[in-house]
Amino acid sequence: MSRENMIIMSISFVVIITLMDGLSVLFPKGKELDNLIDIENKLETKKERFRVHNKSESIKSLSIKWGNDIFYDRSNVYDGWFKLTGITKFNNEYKAIVNGEIVHKASKVKGFAVASITKDQVILNRNQYRVTLTLEK
Repeated sequence: MSRENMIIMSISFVVIITLMDGLSVLFPKGKELDNLIDIENKLETKKERFRVHNKSESIKSLSIKWGNDIFYDRSNVYDGWFKLTGITKFNNEYKAIVNGEIVHKASKVKGFAVASITKDQVILNRNQYRVTLTLEK
């Protein structure tokens, strides 16, 4: 056999095998066909679960009352984060108890730095936010 004939026979063999494999996918036999039908039936039952039967039930109105300004004032967002329970003066410096921790000027509480402490007030700063805690009497 010549070299050219061997190459042609090899290519023909590969083409025939590829076509046979493709045909088996297009025309499945016995069990394969039953498996495909079972899978298709399962998909149909799953689709049926999610199908909407009554369009009026599926569409519910969503009404949001924005008020006058959708960009609402966030200045009081952090007020609930902190609880001031006491202020004391020690060695001419005020210290405060915030969220159960003793803090002094420049301490950090939940990412906020203590800017100042007076006899009845603690001021916390973080970037552009400022929280003022007042000791209740």
